[in-house]
Amino acid sequence: MSMFAGTPSFLPRLTRSAWQLLGVCVLLATTSVCLPGQDAGGGGAGGGGGGAAGGGSTGGTGSPGGTGGTGGTGGTGGLGGVGGQQPGTGTPGSSFPGGNQNDPFGGADRMDPFANRPIYISGNVVLQEGGPAPIETVIELVCDGRPRPEGYVNSKGDFNIQLGRDSQLLSDASTSTWGGRASGGFQGRGIGMGGGQVTERDLIGCEIRASLPGYRSNTVQLAGRRVLDKPDIGTLVLTRLAKVEGLTISATTLHAPKTASKNYDKGMKELRNGKFAKAVPHFEKAVEEYPQYAVAWHALGSAREGLKQLDEAETDYHKALEADGKFVSPYLRLASLAATKQQWDKAEAFSATVIRLNPVDFASAYYINAISNLQLQQFSKAEDSAREAKKMDSSNRMQRLDYFLALILANREKYQEAATLMKAYMKALPEDADLSVLQQQLGQIEKLALSQQPAQNQ
Repeated sequence: MSMFAGTPSFLPRLTRSAWQLLGVCVLLATTSVCLPGQDAGGGGAGGGGGGAAGGGSTGGTGSPGGTGGTGGTGGTGGLGGVGGQQPGTGTPGSSFPGGNQNDPFGGADRMDPFANRPIYISGNVVLQEGGPAPIETVIELVCDGRPRPEGYVNSKGDFNIQLGRDSQLLSDASTSTWGGRASGGFQGRGIGMGGGQVTERDLIGCEIRASLPGYRSNTVQLAGRRVLDKPDIGTLVLTRLAKVEGLTISATTLHAPKTASKNYDKGMKELRNGKFAKAVPHFEKAVEEYPQYAVAWHALGSAREGLKQLDEAETDYHKALEADGKFVSPYLRLASLAATKQQWDKAEAFSATVIRLNPVDFASAYYINAISNLQLQQFSKAEDSAREAKKMDSSNRMQRLDYFLALILANREKYQEAATLMKAYMKALPEDADLSVLQQQLGQIEKLALSQQPAQNQ
């Protein structure tokens, strides 16, 4: 029985503002800032008080003998993502005045004067095919499989960073991961995604890698690293993936004049600091001198999108593609802009191009493609893309993915699985979700699932 033959149609009606809540902090190829409709999640209330903005609040401090509350869930951010949660800390009870029997490291910190000093690392990143890594390359700290961006390389491929210092400014979708929940924050390990100093004992199970979509990096283990060790960790090598046709770097960059390249670098510095208006003139000078400068056109579009000049930004992204048709990042931005305008045919086409050019790095492209095909009532394609996005989203950053996949499956008459996913979504329930609407939709799906059972048992 078709969903459109006497049964309810589970098509979400997305207003412009609703879609903007589904925006994503995707890799912009040239920056990791969040643009309008892609704001990083703001923190909820902590266990003992109001939460601070940005990736979920820390739980309040418990009274002596108790433990702190759990941090509140952050506001919506990224494509279906929310701010992270960080466990609160309280003062555990103790039979000794001032003692803390539950902290096995407490005595060690008092004995080692270097235990809480910052960790610095430096090194170099190169491309396997030769030459330094581009300035779009991000250095990531990965602990227990959770990546967190720590800094960028310079124009020579070099990096010199203090771990934890700038991670709040850099957090977005990082690079190999993207948008949404700040799950890169290593919850339970004392390293919050909102930044904070990284110390020696935080590095157990951690490694450093370079990240650039379309490439994979070797890693350097950091466990056992000491504050007084030499910061140089050597060279990281980026190897291009065989299945990737499109990249987030452009071949046209190699031919950029020196002055155009300098203006691009200056603009990137402003863009990464969120100073969009200051970034624009630098990028304009770069593309005026070198009209084929694809990454500069894309960066100019990113800055203008940050200024909410969306029509101008769209023009800049198309200019970038005119210069280099295999440059992936403009397609992803155009897909997001089209979805914001509810131009679902364009959103589907642009996101499909991203998937064709780079099928391994952009879960956000699969997500936009799934929603676009849902709106276009192409449910089989929508299911394929949604399942691929879910497979790539191992950290469950796109919480709304379960909701949209449930709607897709309901339209494909897979009611049992649809109901299971809807319940999972309702259990996680983002702050802005309408529970009454969800309950109504779940009721309809469960009713259809019950009516389907006799036919399946025959």
